[in-house]
Amino acid sequence: MQKAPIDGIVTHMKRTHYSLGSTLYDFIVETLKKTRTAERGWAALQEPPRCVDAHTLECVYTLCQEAIEKKEDIRHFRTTAACLTDTIATLIREKEEIVHAEEWRKNQDEVKAKRADEQLRKEEIALAMQHGMEGR
Repeated sequence: MQKAPIDGIVTHMKRTHYSLGSTLYDFIVETLKKTRTAERGWAALQEPPRCVDAHTLECVYTLCQEAIEKKEDIRHFRTTAACLTDTIATLIREKEEIVHAEEWRKNQDEVKAKRADEQLRKEEIALAMQHGMEGR
């Protein structure tokens, strides 16, 4: 069952909550396994999903390392992976909301500037017309 799509994930693709969660879950499971086994160079060997930017990737690595240190991955592997997935998915959604809010604010500022320019132009035209009629 699919839920409402999340628009504009870093890949600029429409992804559903299920698809995003599934992709992140698989990535986090692999990251937890590789962190636990201390594979050298694992960050270079494992390609992160396109929806994960550099900051989010560092968050994944940090959260996985903390889970390993607390041995949460041994006691409750599925729960730990699911919680990390939810946390990272929330982070991605919040980042997207911030980006959209910033774009909206920028668009609003541009609209206000255009309206101010139009108003100024109208006033200049009205003033020029007034001066033109006074000269007759």
